[in-house]
Parts: sequence; C-alpha cells; structure tokens
Amino acid sequence: DLQRTSIFAESRGSAGRVIPEAELGMEERILSPSDFGFHNALRLRDGCIVFHDFEYAGWDDPAKLVCDFVCQIAVPVPGSFFDRVAGAVAACARGSEKAKKRMRLLLPLYRVKWCCIALNHFLPVDGARKRFAAVDAVKRKREQLAKARRLMDSLDDIDGADILPARPKRR
Repeated sequence: DLQRTSIFAESRGSAGRVIPEAELGMEERILSPSDFGFHNALRLRDGCIVFHDFEYAGWDDPAKLVCDFVCQIAVPVPGSFFDRVAGAVAACARGSEKAKKRMRLLLPLYRVKWCCIALNHFLPVDGARKRFAAVDAVKRKREQLAKARRLMDSLDDIDGADILPARPKRR
C-alpha cells in the first residue's frame, strides 16, 4: 500500500533525495488494478486483450502500477517499453512529469522488491505450498534464483534495457 509514498527531488542531479514521510496527494493518485500485467490478461477470439484479477484495486501511486508492471516476473515485459508505459499512465494523473520522474526514481526499488518475490520460493511456507502442488522444488528454486539474479543485474539500468531477457534455448 503506497498511500504514503515518496516524493522525489525535482532532478536526478540532486541524487533523487526521497522524503518517505511525504504523502502523495489524492489528485496525484490513479485508480489502479494493482496486480496489472499480462499474467492477468486473456486474449479474446477477436484479438482484444482483457484484464482480470482486481482484488487489490484501489487508489494508488502511478509509479507502483508502472514499476510492478515492468518488473513482474510471470510474463516479462521488455524494459524498452518503460518510457511508453510510464508516459501513458502518468498522463492519467495530475503532475504527469513529476509522476514519470518518480517512476524512474523508484524503478530500482521495485526491482529489489521483485527479487524478493522471486526468492519467496526459498521460504518454508512457499515450499510446503509447492510440495502440495507437486512442483520440482530444486528446479523451481534454480529458476527463481536466475530470475532474481537478472533483476539484480538490471538495478543500474534505468534506461530501458530488458529486465528479464528471453531464456536461452536448451540444447
């Protein structure tokens, strides 16, 4: 829940100083589906794409929507789409330039968040759930660790490189 979110310095030249106690104004928030990504999308017969899974929807920071969309690991979105997605979502909020700057500033933090999500498979509670689902635990942990490594490797790249590149072909 990012109702109390960060306000950023006006330029990256000021090292992106974050003021965590500042609250994002309602006029700067958007109505967000929250868990937004192609992992929650269906393509209809006519080619239209519809999204589902709105259990966490509400008023939120546009930066959260964009950063989660670009960083989520179920169906990777090429990082090269970041600016296009950020611009489209920011246009829905007042202070769109400020929103785009906040999106860019917070992107590395969201990458760390998604590294942690990928590593949930190493937690005992997740392991019990996966055993119940008959998932090969060692294989799944290797896959999740590889995803987390790719996200960590992308921390310094804010200019649109792919966050989760395509998997190498098996020989």
